[in-house]
Amino acid sequence: AGNDEGLSAEAIGDLGAALGADPAAAMVIYKSSSKLEKGLCTSVTLPNTPHHGPYVIDEPSAMPGGQNKGPNPMDLCLGALSTCQDITYKAYATAMSIPLAKVETSIEGDLDLRGFLGVDPNTPMGFSKITGTVTVDAPDATDEQLAALKGAVDAHCPMCDFLGGTCTMTLGLDCKPSEGLTAGNDEGLSAEAIGDLGAALGADPAAAMVIYKSSSKLEKGLCTSVTLPNTPHHGPYVIDEPSAMPGGQNKGPNPMDLCLGALSTCQDITYKAYATAMSIPL
Repeated sequence: AGNDEGLSAEAIGDLGAALGADPAAAMVIYKSSSKLEKGLCTSVTLPNTPHHGPYVIDEPSAMPGGQNKGPNPMDLCLGALSTCQDITYKAYATAMSIPLAKVETSIEGDLDLRGFLGVDPNTPMGFSKITGTVTVDAPDATDEQLAALKGAVDAHCPMCDFLGGTCTMTLGLDCKPSEGLTAGNDEGLSAEAIGDLGAALGADPAAAMVIYKSSSKLEKGLCTSVTLPNTPHHGPYVIDEPSAMPGGQNKGPNPMDLCLGALSTCQDITYKAYATAMSIPL
């Protein structure tokens, strides 16, 4: 009790009514800005919360050019999903007058690296499967209330909607001089190393299977913390809603900003890896 930071059914209802009356006010632009640093390591800033970050994103050392200086973009994507689940469960439970003492989410995503490396044209580049469990402590809720709550969250979680493929995406390419990247900064990244890894994974497809993971826990109001178990030495990361959202305290970026951070850093890494494989200096 007392940990909801202004989060109430009335506050959510008032915000919904206000946005219903003024749809233009409901439009939010989430943002991400990232820059390749060294090897495949990249840093990302989320402009809506510039006072948090920048965040370092990297590949594991098993990937040519990876230095394991931060989580992988796909772990970050699952972090956006798990924290979005935490927040959506808490928001809808509040709106439905279902007291929740705890919300925790654990998620795993299966990905076959043969798709990313272009080894097998029939292998998807992204997740082939995402599974997870949301654990709540709601001792006074009935089974019917919990089923209704799950239905509401499944229908309204923004990250579930995004990963379900409802978003149109347009990514352009702009070529201009840059600063900060110099020769000798590739940390073992080479066309030969990428080719060798691709050949090894083509010969042993089971070795190409990677399980990305995220584990998050609601803290106070709509603020949640997330740990990415593949890189537990980095983080935890604090994710929150802006103060304009009931229960939001602006203690960290929003899950949707984090999602775009995963996308922009994945673009950085993929451009660098493929440019190297194609002998195009970047």
